[in-house]
Amino acid sequence: MGSLTLLSAAPRSETIVLIRDAIPLKEGVELEFAVDQRKDFVDTYTMTLHLDQIEHNPRGEVTGARLSWQVSEATKHRNYKANGELTTTALLTGRMLNCTWLGGQKASPRDTFAWLSRDACEEALHRGETRFAVDATLASGRPMRFQRVRHVQHPVTLHGRAAQLNAMELRSERGDTLVVLADCNNPLIVETEILGLASWRLDKVSAPSKAEGP
Repeated sequence: MGSLTLLSAAPRSETIVLIRDAIPLKEGVELEFAVDQRKDFVDTYTMTLHLDQIEHNPRGEVTGARLSWQVSEATKHRNYKANGELTTTALLTGRMLNCTWLGGQKASPRDTFAWLSRDACEEALHRGETRFAVDATLASGRPMRFQRVRHVQHPVTLHGRAAQLNAMELRSERGDTLVVLADCNNPLIVETEILGLASWRLDKVSAPSKAEGP
């Protein structure tokens, strides 16, 4: 995992396109998101997620993750700083995204936090649609139908270099948007627009080198 494929012999200043396994789902990966919060309080800030532990089943499939997070650079609530820890065991079959989990520590067997589950990703990638609940439907637990509307390339900074990640854009029946890596081994949600609640965008990725682990 983590291999890069260059589409051309481009100078270092030009964008490279990552074909597959662009972001390895492994310990040590750090993800930096720009967040626009609209629920509980209104603000924009940077949120950094650090993958501390990845859980696998006997077949080698990823089932869960433990991650630490930190908020910085709030624009309106200048003194707002927060950090915490999240644990999910829903990365294989979960159907629920809770995008308002700020505050201390949380563990969930249902929330996928920053990912689609592998099952939902496979459906969206191969069937063109899936069903998933976002925060607005948590009270009823009702998954909404999300259709794949197009394949996109999501721009990020990877190890200080401009890069683009292959992704798919999913849209719900009411207009929510999820942009997800087109890699069901790591279906990270790189961009969201959850109506009336929040949006986020992955801007920066730092990943461990091959020398740091398998």
